[in-house]
Amino acid sequence: MPEKPQQTNSIIFGDKPDVAIVCLWTPIEAVAKRLNKSDYGILGNLYSAERGIDSLIRTLLTHPEIKHLIITGADVTKSGQALLDFFKKGFSKSKTKETQIECWQISSEFGGYIDWDIPEQALQELRESINVYPIKLIDDIKNLKLIQPAKTRKQQIYTKKTQFVKK
Repeated sequence: MPEKPQQTNSIIFGDKPDVAIVCLWTPIEAVAKRLNKSDYGILGNLYSAERGIDSLIRTLLTHPEIKHLIITGADVTKSGQALLDFFKKGFSKSKTKETQIECWQISSEFGGYIDWDIPEQALQELRESINVYPIKLIDDIKNLKLIQPAKTRKQQIYTKKTQFVKK
C-alpha cells in the first residue's frame, strides 16, 4: 500500500525529483492514492491556462531537476491541452485580450499567457529540456517509459511581479 505522501495545501511531494505530474482538475489526493511516492517528485493541479500556466512555467524554471512532465486528469477547461501546446507548438509575442499587457501567448486554440518578464530564451530552453507525457489513465503512469530530454537547463528564477492596469 502506498505511503501517505507529504503535502501542502496545493502540492503533494514524492521521492522522484525529476518527475512532475499536473493533475489538471482531478484532486491531487486521488492521483496520489493510485501511485507510489517513487513515481513522482511533485503533484499539483492546473485549473486555468489563462492564470495557471505562467506560475507553472516559473516553477519549472526554478527546478531544473524536473525533466519529465506528466499531464493527466480531467481537462475541464483545456488547461492541459494549452500546456501541451506550449511544449509542442510554442508561443509568440502578443497582448492580453482584456488589459492589452504585452505577454507571450501560447500557440493554442485554448489560450494561455506567460508574462513578458520571462525571456524568450528561457522559455525555449524549458521546452527543449522537459519531455511531456499526456496520460489519460492514472494507472498508466506506473508503466511509463521516461525518455531523457536532449538538453538540460540551469536554474532560473523569475519572481512574479504585480502588474497595474491603467483605467
